[in-house]
Formats: sequence, C-alpha cells, structure tokens
Amino acid sequence: MVTPNAELLMFYNVENFFVTAKTFVGDRETLTEKLTRFAKDYKPDEIIVSGNIYDFEAKQKSYKIASEIIKSL
Repeated sequence: MVTPNAELLMFYNVENFFVTAKTFVGDRETLTEKLTRFAKDYKPDEIIVSGNIYDFEAKQKSYKIASEIIKSL
C-alpha cells in the first residue's frame, strides 16, 4: 500500500550515466518539499512525471500541480 509519505528510489547505470527513479505521493506542500530536495540533491537534467490516474480531469489537475512545482524549482 502506498501511503502519502511513500518514497521509492531506484538507480540504473545506463551506459555510463545514472537514471534515478523516485516516487512521490502527497499534497502540493509535500510534493514541493520533496521535489525541491530531490532537485537539489540530484541536480537532474530532466524530471519526468507519470501518474496512473484513470479520471482524466483528476490526471490533468495532478499534472498541472506537478508542472507548477517543477517550474518553480
């Protein structure tokens, strides 16, 4: 079961560079804190957001929140 504070971290070595996969679950405040810390710690070239959300409007809302947070980093 995934809780609001759940995190999953995986590292992949792909041809001499590392791909980091991390899962964040939570409200806007929690995601802002975790994504800010993630960006500071890992200095990624890009952040890819994915969500398994069936309801289209809920998915759009989730992606909009993620977009706003990432743009503020």
